[in-house]
Amino acid sequence: MFYGTTRRRQVVCLSPELRKETAETALQIHAMIRDRVTPGPVSDARCENCSFVDFCMPKMCRRKSIRNYLKKMMN
Repeated sequence: MFYGTTRRRQVVCLSPELRKETAETALQIHAMIRDRVTPGPVSDARCENCSFVDFCMPKMCRRKSIRNYLKKMMN
């Protein structure tokens, strides 16, 4: 693998298990693209260094949905 930011290569040994997991992940990604579905955000330590943190707002997405809030208020 080549990392553009650091301009360094990392050798990755593909064991049969890792090869299988990689192929399964690729199939899942293709299905998500086909179905026009995106995974929900995950809020963890990686978010602090992510350039998309202001767009993704993972902490905001963990809050209850407005739909559920309105249903609760209407009852």
